Amino acid sequence: MDAPLPPIPPRLREAFADRPQRLERLQRALADASDFEAAISRLQDLLSAFIAEARDALEAAQAQADPAAVARAERDLQGLFVARSANGGLGDLDELWRHFHGESGAR
Repeated sequence: MDAPLPPIPPRLREAFADRPQRLERLQRALADASDFEAAISRLQDLLSAFIAEARDALEAAQAQADPAAVARAERDLQGLFVARSANGGLGDLDELWRHFHGESGAR
């Protein structure tokens, strides 16, 4: 029987509820994590990659001089900065901690 996958932190699930591709990428990143610290590192790395992608999208929108696309890209980028922060998307990691350590803290 396969072990359950590490859960995506709830604030990240909320932040990306309308972006299933990002949720899928987050789940894949967590799937290979061997422990809590590795899971956090993988999340941080992937969220940083999302930010880089959003910056590229913003630059492309600016180059096209499309005000609506620029506004969307700026909102996305701002949301990603919040998601990457310890007070935002990475602020509630209890489920993930329990996945690796259990209620007793042993694993």
